[in-house]
This record gives sequence, C-alpha cells and structure tokens, in this order.
Amino acid sequence: MWRKNRNTNKGATCMGVDLNRNWDVGFGGPGANGLKCSYLYHGEAALSEPETSGMDVFARGLQESQGVHVFIDFHSYGLYWLWPWGYDTCLPPTPDAVMQEEGCMAATEALTSVYGTAYKTHASAEMYAAAGATEDWAYHTLGAKYSYIVELRPEDDNVGFLLPDSQIEPTGEETFERPSAVG
Repeated sequence: MWRKNRNTNKGATCMGVDLNRNWDVGFGGPGANGLKCSYLYHGEAALSEPETSGMDVFARGLQESQGVHVFIDFHSYGLYWLWPWGYDTCLPPTPDAVMQEEGCMAATEALTSVYGTAYKTHASAEMYAAAGATEDWAYHTLGAKYSYIVELRPEDDNVGFLLPDSQIEPTGEETFERPSAVG
C-alpha cells in the first residue's frame, strides 16, 4: 500500500518520494508537499529521483529520435481518465484540450464496450491539483499531444488498492481495447 518510492530522505525517519509529484512541470506547486513524511512529498528537487530522472532521459531520447505523440501513465485506483493540466486549477485549457478530450472519449468508449466499466473523464486539475505530475511533463516537455493519467479499477474505496484477483485480467483486457481512430 506504499505510494512513494523507497529511497531514504536525508534528515528524516520517513522514506520515499511521490514520483507523480517529482516531475519538472509545476514542481512544488499545489497538490504536492515539501514535508518528507507526507504521502505527497515531492522530493528535494524536480527529477531528483532515479526513477523520474531516468525516465526523463529515456523519453527525451525517444522524443528527439522519433517524437512522442501519446503518453499514458497508469495508476490505481478510481476509474478516471485525465489529461493536462493538473498542476494548477487556475490554468486555461491546453491548446490541444479538444483533441485530448476526444482521444479520452474514444479510449473510454472502447474500454466501456468490453465489460461496461465506466470511467470519469476530465482535465486532471478538475479532480484536484497535482503539481509535478507525469501528464503535464509529457505534454509540456515531450510534446505528447495525447498525454493522460489513467486511474484503473477499482472505484470502490472498500477495496482500494487491493484489486481482487478476479478483476486483474478483465482490467487488462478492457484497458487495451483498441479505440476507433482519433483526429
């Protein structure tokens, strides 16, 4: 049930950084925390963690060699399909917001067609601010027009992060259902 990585935090008895608050777009802003024992602890600096800095280097290499058009960061749980911006609730929509929403709707319609699982869809910050999150980094830094965070099953707080075994395979099947073409 651990949300953060397992790295030690200098000067604290608490371990870990929330990697979805450690990216360099909006780092340290609303929805992140500088308290080392907080489950929303963003780390000492943007990309301070080996997981985020390594992914940044890898993804920038892809972007330079062939471009990155779609980026999806899978999380659990809650049944949400979210697009930028997430780091500030007062920002105007991205210039690609209409196409991002269309992509989201196509994906969730395909997903729903398999087992009837219904996802809530909206810009990330409409749920809550999350500064330093991956969907903003991938959109802003990599230029991935279709950049999303997907909160997979379950929706039920009584189950939380402990997805029953019986739902693991159906979650994978519906998540990888192919949507029809998007603009």
